[in-house]
Amino acid sequence: MSVYPSGTTRSSASNLNFTPGQTIPNLVVVPVVDGKVSFFNNQGTVDLIADITGYFSDGDAGATHANFGPKRLMDTRTGTGVRQGPVSGGSVVTLPVAGIGGVPATGIKAVVLNVTATNPTEASFVSVFPSGTTRTSASNLNFTAGLTIPNLVVVPVVDGKVSFFNNSGSVDLIADITGYFR
Repeated sequence: MSVYPSGTTRSSASNLNFTPGQTIPNLVVVPVVDGKVSFFNNQGTVDLIADITGYFSDGDAGATHANFGPKRLMDTRTGTGVRQGPVSGGSVVTLPVAGIGGVPATGIKAVVLNVTATNPTEASFVSVFPSGTTRTSASNLNFTAGLTIPNLVVVPVVDGKVSFFNNSGSVDLIADITGYFR
């Protein structure tokens, strides 16, 4: 699957690779042309879901990005950043990020995290969302039992924290920060 600016020539780069029967998410940053982006599927048929997580704009209204890391902020296998132990189905774990691991204590709008699900006991999904807000139906990671899978996530920070929801079964979660927005 390739995502590219509408009306432009598509490159040979892929943004999402999958096999039949898989549900795989990915984060894509793509320029918008005439208010649109295009999606190209190379083979077979596929249902697509596109959730917008933000946008870049001209002018001074936006945020600035600071890139660093990666630095591990959370690992449920060891208790890094949160309690030790897998996240059970229907549960939320909340990770403090402001003032942790080189992230400023104040003024953070969002963080860029590489989130990994490992040791899942059954097929499920994980959603990463701003702490204290209502979780949407969007998933950031989809997986089957025994699969280890990462995905890059940009998530707004509320009260210095972000939250992780596991839908079913149990899974260990890892979060490595690669940057933040102010």
